[in-house]
Amino acid sequence: MRAFLIGSIILFSLTANAQTYLRNYEVESDDKVVGGITATRSVEGDYVEYNVTSDVRMRVLFEVNVSYKLQAIYKDEILVSSSATIYLNGAIQNDVSCERTGDHYTIVVDGHTTRIYEDIHWSSGKLYFNKPKGAKKVFSETDGNFKNIGETADGKFVQRDPKKEKNVNTYTYSSDQGLHSILLKRMLLPELKVTAVREIKIDDEEKE
Repeated sequence: MRAFLIGSIILFSLTANAQTYLRNYEVESDDKVVGGITATRSVEGDYVEYNVTSDVRMRVLFEVNVSYKLQAIYKDEILVSSSATIYLNGAIQNDVSCERTGDHYTIVVDGHTTRIYEDIHWSSGKLYFNKPKGAKKVFSETDGNFKNIGETADGKFVQRDPKKEKNVNTYTYSSDQGLHSILLKRMLLPELKVTAVREIKIDDEEKE
């Protein structure tokens, strides 16, 4: 699958001395596989880097191909930078960057600049490897803004977009580190289910 291929390319671009974990996910619509997601977590010293690539092809009146790639880098559990690009049928739909400078973040979304004056501890890429216990909001690398998140009585985590209440992500974890699945609901679009299918730990020796 194309998304898995992109994920493999990312692995070879990671620093050789870093310890890297890779997770593959299938994306389903109406019980049919329509794409895949590859997420990697790379640790080197005080820095943790998350990379996520997604490729989905589905029919909404006509066939649509949506893909994205994002990167988020943390130091001491605080986001220091992120970037994301979304493609629709091969053309760039959104281009977003986030950079921490001094006491704030500079967010650039398709050329429009805003600032955030608070530490970012959680972002979408991090959710693939960490259960957001106690988190109230999550920064979206692909949108450049915060989204609300909360834990349900049955231990799931529901993320909502304050600007689009019908856009809901429900995260299910098998452990504190293990994201098992995501249920994605979007207005006017088919419901998508993302399910973990494989995890790989790449040791330093294996990469040399």
